[in-house]
Amino acid sequence: MTTTTELKTAGNALFSAKQFVAAARKYSEAIRSADESSSIFGSRRELAVLYANRSACWLGIWRFIEACDDASKAAELDPTYAKAWARLATAKDALGSHSESLPAWKHALDLLPPDSDSNSEAEESQTQQQQRAQYQAHYDAAAASVARLKKLHVVSGEQTMMMMEFMGQAGEGRMPWDLAARMLPALRVQRPMNRTSSAWVIHYAYEDFMTGIRKMRLLYDDPATNMRGVPQSFVDISNGLLRDTRTMHLLNDEFMKQYDGQLRLEMWSTRPWTPWPDADSEVVIQEALERQRSSGWDSVRGSLSLTIRVWIIQAFTEGTLRSQWDISLGYLQRAIKTLRGLQEHWAQADRVDRGVIFEPSFIFGVQKIYLEAMMQACERQSEPFAEEQMLQEADVLISRVDRALRDDPPSDGLDPGFQSSFFAYPRATTFASRGLYYTRKAQREAATTCDGAYGSKSWPLLRWAASEYMQAAGCLPPDEERYCVYLKLAIDNMLSSHLVPLRETLDTMERLRVAIPQAKAIWEYSPLAANGELWDTLQAVAQREDRLRGLVESREVGLDACYGE
Repeated sequence: MTTTTELKTAGNALFSAKQFVAAARKYSEAIRSADESSSIFGSRRELAVLYANRSACWLGIWRFIEACDDASKAAELDPTYAKAWARLATAKDALGSHSESLPAWKHALDLLPPDSDSNSEAEESQTQQQQRAQYQAHYDAAAASVARLKKLHVVSGEQTMMMMEFMGQAGEGRMPWDLAARMLPALRVQRPMNRTSSAWVIHYAYEDFMTGIRKMRLLYDDPATNMRGVPQSFVDISNGLLRDTRTMHLLNDEFMKQYDGQLRLEMWSTRPWTPWPDADSEVVIQEALERQRSSGWDSVRGSLSLTIRVWIIQAFTEGTLRSQWDISLGYLQRAIKTLRGLQEHWAQADRVDRGVIFEPSFIFGVQKIYLEAMMQACERQSEPFAEEQMLQEADVLISRVDRALRDDPPSDGLDPGFQSSFFAYPRATTFASRGLYYTRKAQREAATTCDGAYGSKSWPLLRWAASEYMQAAGCLPPDEERYCVYLKLAIDNMLSSHLVPLRETLDTMERLRVAIPQAKAIWEYSPLAANGELWDTLQAVAQREDRLRGLVESREVGLDACYGE
């Protein structure tokens, strides 16, 4: 009969060979053997070592919840075992629970023996010093993450206060989703029914988002299982964001705390198949392919869905709350690369088997918010390379959306906001990003001149920018605030280009003037308007229009003249 010590030795050999699954099995056998013959195997420390070793195996295959469970058991068996606390801290870090990993790293550091200066213990002391340095580095990293999270909460608090103050000024029931909900009955009775209003978009986005929030609020601590609640919250929250990111209005301390707990619950719900929220896209693709081949679609569908949706939510919190658009882009790049990479491998697979995250509409939604993040990043930095990447991504998205609309258009049986959210709005975002690209290119050209003003080399670029913004507006309904914003940007570029007939500029100004009351009926108190400047800026265009029409009436300028200023 194989002894516990022999099983442990076999597990150690397998672990050293990086055969983590096989090593975990050996350690499991050793644990069962030790339980059956505890008096033979010896102390609680030796049993704690087995649990800590199995925890290391789970860490090696990204099964962080199991790693956390085993490390906790090891620390419980022997609270003086430093490696048990280190494994627990590592698992907590992998789960994103840095506030819980910090005290575990502190325990691990405190339990290490003090450094020795004697020559006879030099080799052992060097090993201990390396271990201490390693633990300290992890402790410092966890502390930095906690500090960053606190900063995130501070920024969140400031932005939430601004938004809450703005919502207070608006009065109860006057946010876009409230106003949209009251408009829907009238839209439904129109014949034919008005399916393009932005009211549908924000209504269904808000419904999805708040469904996820309500699920997350049901989360509570359970002494027996650590966490109880309703899974699939991240499905609804991410669906709401993919429909329209302006629904994300509850980012505060309470949300972030609930998010951390919900993440642990969601990861627990995918057991025994662990998701990959901390892995790179290459790792996810490789392991998902291997797992699907060996264990079937059920082993990857839920884990992949949770992984992608966690990245989406984290990208949004990083970008919107902290203006860390590089980090936000990193999360979205992971999502895009993973979806595209696996889509190529599974192109012939059944759609139900692959799951909804591989549906074109879902991918278009991810690409849309990816482009939005790229636009934010480009507006904050001057590197042309980033703008070229944005242009390439816009070209990819518009070609795929147009092909989908031609070959497999969405069904009329879907909710009225679906086609707008996942087809029309992504198209608008591609044209708007192109408009930004040409505007930035014209700005760089102007920067090379003596006075920094737009010149003849910049004018064609500005004309192209205006055209792109006009196309962006054309994808949206007139009651959408971004319709007004894109028209305003088009007008600015028209006048700066000196290449657009005044008739075209005035027609665009009239379209904006007519649209402002329609958009304001829904979006007057939107997050975009929270700084109080949006509508004043748009209304100023009407005054500019009056001045230009006065020039035409006085015959100082002809309608067909290419007018600029």
